[in-house]
Amino acid sequence: MTNNKIKLQHYVPRFYLKRFANIDGNNHILDCFDKFEEKQFNTDVMDIACEKFFYDTQDDTEQETEKALSLVEGRFNEYLSKLIKFRDVSKISNEERYFISMFIAVQYIRTKENREMLKDSINQLAERLSGENLSPKLAREIKEAQKDESIKKMQVRLLRETPQFADIIYQMKWIIISNGTKTPFWTSDNPVALHNEINQWPYGNLGLKCIGIELHLPLTPTLLLVTCDPIAFCREPDKKTLRDFRYIIREQSYQVYSSTRFIFSNQPNFSFAKKVITENPKHKDPNRKRIVLS
Repeated sequence: MTNNKIKLQHYVPRFYLKRFANIDGNNHILDCFDKFEEKQFNTDVMDIACEKFFYDTQDDTEQETEKALSLVEGRFNEYLSKLIKFRDVSKISNEERYFISMFIAVQYIRTKENREMLKDSINQLAERLSGENLSPKLAREIKEAQKDESIKKMQVRLLRETPQFADIIYQMKWIIISNGTKTPFWTSDNPVALHNEINQWPYGNLGLKCIGIELHLPLTPTLLLVTCDPIAFCREPDKKTLRDFRYIIREQSYQVYSSTRFIFSNQPNFSFAKKVITENPKHKDPNRKRIVLS
């Protein structure tokens, strides 16, 4: 019955968010910035980056997806904690590295932003084909694919393919970056930020196998994990410390661009986030285009 089900389902796990929160008694309080409203506020990690029945589909009456995610989060937390403790990729085992790869892949796929990207790509495809003489069957399939339930099911199917993405991440170059400034790393409701300096037009450049690809995942306000193209970044050291705050705000900008709506910190200063969206207002538009179809 519905009363026995998990109603509030997080797409960014609480154990991760707690690392960016301030403790107030039994509560873990985040400083948050809302891109849509351009407002900041405080909230407990229990109440953010979540929605009611986010993963539940008509075919998943037993909440298998939510339960599977909850089941592996303890192990993810254990291995991430070890990496954070030692601040050195060489100090973790191959098994631990693989499970962290799984966490990164799961975290990238499971968010609301990923669902919005799926919706955007399907809607753009439908718009492009709208003037074509489609068969009735194909027209019905495209219309069905645009429904929220269909997009949710597509995201769940992608989650089942996580090991394929984890294998790629596992083979990447891993770099641990320590924050040597007083300006914190931020995270967000879509914390795995993809970046690539190499323009590969007319093709996309944010695929996991693209030349120059970088995945930036803040681990704490003072620690960041970057997994990246092992060939393009082969000469980079396995760990480094950033002492110039300009490099830190660059990382903050990745979270502003990557996020769907909310940015999280352990400090209440979001003036740079306001500056970024003032200069790039498309990133505060909930209906912005996420995908560029070639």
